[in-house]
Amino acid sequence: MNLPIDYVAWFCAQCGHEHLAKGPVSCYPVKCPQCGQNAVQHGYPVLPTNEVSRDREPRRYDLCSDQEEIQVYFRAATGERAGVALNPEWVPDCEDDPVRVAHKVLAILKEKFLWSSRMKHIADILAAMEKCDKVSEINGRKNRVHELRKAIVLAACEYRDLMEEEGEAHDQK
Repeated sequence: MNLPIDYVAWFCAQCGHEHLAKGPVSCYPVKCPQCGQNAVQHGYPVLPTNEVSRDREPRRYDLCSDQEEIQVYFRAATGERAGVALNPEWVPDCEDDPVRVAHKVLAILKEKFLWSSRMKHIADILAAMEKCDKVSEINGRKNRVHELRKAIVLAACEYRDLMEEEGEAHDQK
């Protein structure tokens, strides 16, 4: 297997044109050279995946209460989003699989509350996440390939630069 020699440095969100770079890129055009639209974005086109995140620190979400909670955010690969504020002791590990985290949060809500409108939102987002789970996994792998490809190319450039400097330092002795 050959290592990649280029990566997607920027792309046009309008027409999908991707510019491949063989080294570090610090700037990119405002308008796409292919379609002329002002839709150029830095990096590679990130494909949608199921995601879960949380607040770092507890906050007061209910202004009528002194209780601090942690908000857990869910986003399905299909675009649906939901969030729920939980007691910090109840928050599951959000580094786990997003579908598994949504199941855990839903179980916590069912255990702690007889009925909550938050349960409906989490159940809906869970259904959306389960429906697109395979696509999310495929997209996640493709996104990771882009990240690794860029890291390999940039590391190779840095390696060449350091070896050139080392050769120059060796020649000066």
